Amino acid sequence: MSEIPESWLECKLGDVTEYGTTDKVEPEAIPDSAWILELEDIEKDTSRLIQRMTFAERKSKSTKNRFRRGDVLYGKLRPYLNKVIRAPEDGFATTEIVPIPPNDCLDGDYLFYWLKHPTFTQYVNGVSHGLNMPRLGTDAGKKAPFVLAPIVEQKRIAIKLDSLLSRVDRCRERLDRVSAILSRFRQSVLAAATSGRLTEDWRERNGVSLESWSSEPLGDLLSAIESGINVKCTERPPQHAEKGLVKISAVTWGAYNDDESKTLPVEIEIPASTRIQIGDFLISRANTLELVGACVIVDRVSRPVYLSDKVLRLVIPEELKLWILYFLRSADGRKQIETLASGNQLSMRNISQANLRSIMIKLPPPSEREEIICKVKSLLDSADRLGRRYEAAHKSTVILTPSFLAKAFRGDLVPQDPDDEPASVLLERIREQRQTSPANKPKRPPKRTPRAPRKKAAMTKSRFDDDVQGKPYLAGFLKGSKKSLSAEDLFKKADLPLVDFYKQLDFEVKQELIVDRDGQLEAA
Repeated sequence: MSEIPESWLECKLGDVTEYGTTDKVEPEAIPDSAWILELEDIEKDTSRLIQRMTFAERKSKSTKNRFRRGDVLYGKLRPYLNKVIRAPEDGFATTEIVPIPPNDCLDGDYLFYWLKHPTFTQYVNGVSHGLNMPRLGTDAGKKAPFVLAPIVEQKRIAIKLDSLLSRVDRCRERLDRVSAILSRFRQSVLAAATSGRLTEDWRERNGVSLESWSSEPLGDLLSAIESGINVKCTERPPQHAEKGLVKISAVTWGAYNDDESKTLPVEIEIPASTRIQIGDFLISRANTLELVGACVIVDRVSRPVYLSDKVLRLVIPEELKLWILYFLRSADGRKQIETLASGNQLSMRNISQANLRSIMIKLPPPSEREEIICKVKSLLDSADRLGRRYEAAHKSTVILTPSFLAKAFRGDLVPQDPDDEPASVLLERIREQRQTSPANKPKRPPKRTPRAPRKKAAMTKSRFDDDVQGKPYLAGFLKGSKKSLSAEDLFKKADLPLVDFYKQLDFEVKQELIVDRDGQLEAA
């Protein structure tokens, strides 16, 4: 870690949490309506909850870890997937998910964000054991690095990160829509091109009828189909004077990528005629249903790579290459390929050379074909330019989250307050609480808040309650008030813990449910 503020403290996760101390529950003790959380329910990296299922729906028969609302839930199996969420309600999780309760000295959202910090993720990936299914051990988890900030600053950091990263998430969602729109646009262009709709005006101007189009088997338009070999290779691209064998991942719906190749053994002799050259028309003979029959025209070669038995070269007259590429990528071409492919629907599919030859290709007259190709190239080039801008923007958003987290946990995201109680005092308080906790009680953090105001001790509300989360909860108090209120006055009415109050206030201001007029709050 880089230098941190003086009031902060570098320690271990086990110093501030009861990591690994869990409340095991057998399936017969779990109600049918209870929420059962599995690792598959959490999206990697994003912490998005994909689905929510009950015990009755899951019909689980294994022991679970009980968790409570507000706990941080950490997926210790395959920790490189970075699966961590904050529990919005009580439930039960697979034992591969470790519930970590926050405490009076540790804000739950601050802890949540730390578990996503690059320093933490690099540590757990380095110490996890198991080759195929690496897992973070309990002792290793306790020894994980942790940066403890003053409790009030923890809350400020968490609120700021909530605000910044929610914007990043919204940006990613919009960018994802752009990608889908571009994909649909490309398909609509190819559909219009191969059906004749794209040149309706051209045919009218030139007195040409759609009946002038013909339909020919692909085999009649080829000079040959060329194949390579199947041999055990080293799983890395060839370097220097080495030779490579093309992988099926080199041929997708984009451009040819010879980085997707593997290194041939030096003793293997391979015909020079099977070396991939610029201008080659390549097609994937074997792949998943979505990619079998994927085809490209090679426009770049950076290393000596040769055909395999799964990536074929179609020898096509130059004037027909682009047209056949567009047709095989169109919905009409894809439908024929998927129908002719054999194999298990859920795994690898194959299309034989004989079936490839039988694909029927629609053919416009040469002059119209040239017109179509010119229009399609122009439209797809525009889509590709937008696609490159999308990729650049997407890469920028990917680095934003770790950048904000790094800034937050070195003390640069929010200003320090010299009046904040230093982290060393917090850590000493945690140690004292552990020493005075009765040994026969579960090792969960006490719910008593030291030195908390009387009002806070009596609070029963949470921002996760149905009438609070996503609702104009605080705005309701402002509407019932005869005058505008300061944040402090509104907090006294809200019956929410401090951090929940400020998170809810931030939400309602962003949703324009509350107006902040120089520190005085009013309902919108």
